[in-house]
Amino acid sequence: MQPTKFGNWVQNVTNNNYLDDMRSAWFYNDILHNLIHSLKYNDRANFGFDLGVLLGEEILEDEIGDIDMIIPVPLHWLKKRERGYNQAFWLAKGLASIYAVPVDTSIIKRTRYTVSQTMLGSTERMVNLDGAFAINKSLDNQHILLVDDVLTTGSTISNCAKVLRENGAARVSGITCTTPREDFRND
Repeated sequence: MQPTKFGNWVQNVTNNNYLDDMRSAWFYNDILHNLIHSLKYNDRANFGFDLGVLLGEEILEDEIGDIDMIIPVPLHWLKKRERGYNQAFWLAKGLASIYAVPVDTSIIKRTRYTVSQTMLGSTERMVNLDGAFAINKSLDNQHILLVDDVLTTGSTISNCAKVLRENGAARVSGITCTTPREDFRND
């Protein structure tokens, strides 16, 4: 797996007014496609923890800044029941083992079922996720690190970041395993 240049991904993320920093460890390729597909759809949660460890070793905590809490992007309860687990949770657990920062799954919830983003363009993705997340407590000036598997247009991370910032987070950073090369992004 070839690492990305670790640049600041905020400029590449749709609707980034709430996101302070965005990092993605690797460019999407066949190997990562197979790993993430197995993680999400073939009951391979163990891949998530291991991939999270690699993610933490690839993108050092120093590059992101002092983090108070790691929050995995939540799945809707129906998707979680179908899959049996949230793959972002296992990525977050692996990452937390490297960063020594707590993972919290109770703060942000997905409030409604949304269709899969895979076949949607960037505008459709933002509309699909608008109002899909809610917070159940104030974050009291904390720096939150959101974790997900793939960054395509940034609509999922951006929508999560929005509700976190609106509920008191001082900073919100995002980290994913992969992102497509610039020329493969959906518009």
